Amino acid sequence: MTKEQLLAINPDLTDDQITQILAGIEATTPPPTPPAGSIPYERFKAVNDNKKTLEAQVASMQTMLKDLTGEGEDLDKQRSALQALVANSKKELTEYKKGVQLEKLITQAGARNFKTVLPLLDEEALTYDEEKDTFPHLEEKLAKAKEENAYLFQGEKEKEPPAFYGSPNPAPPPKDTKEAKAMTYMERLELKQKNPKEYDRLFKGE
Repeated sequence: MTKEQLLAINPDLTDDQITQILAGIEATTPPPTPPAGSIPYERFKAVNDNKKTLEAQVASMQTMLKDLTGEGEDLDKQRSALQALVANSKKELTEYKKGVQLEKLITQAGARNFKTVLPLLDEEALTYDEEKDTFPHLEEKLAKAKEENAYLFQGEKEKEPPAFYGSPNPAPPPKDTKEAKAMTYMERLELKQKNPKEYDRLFKGE
């Protein structure tokens, strides 16, 4: 949005008002959405480092268990405790790999936000094939989620989410010119961007 575009909406804006509006737009504009299927490097590195740490822990405990030879009650207790730790760590590693792969596949499918799409897939019903590192039937569930909630995915024909006119609560557009004149500059700007025809109808000749 530029100064000229703001003046086209309301020629009576002062320089101070324009500066404030532009600053507000800049402060509330989200960062560009990454291309479909991409994962930020920082996220990838953190996930990969965590996975390597868990794998190293499992390998270390398995080595300790292998080296714990001999007989005796104390040694048997140590072996039992270590075996339980190894089993628990393997389970934790599997769950972590499952979560990482699920996030990767959903992101590669074009999800704008992994956490937003995940509840639509009935996560508890998803089975994880650790050997193949994938989820049978996930593709079908994602296709259904895309069909019903296209605006949550990139590269799809988007459905407009509910309009927000400068408020965290959904609000309908103004019904007539009287209501329109009560709108703030930011609300007018958003209306012009989202519905130019309605904007012209309400403010034409103002």
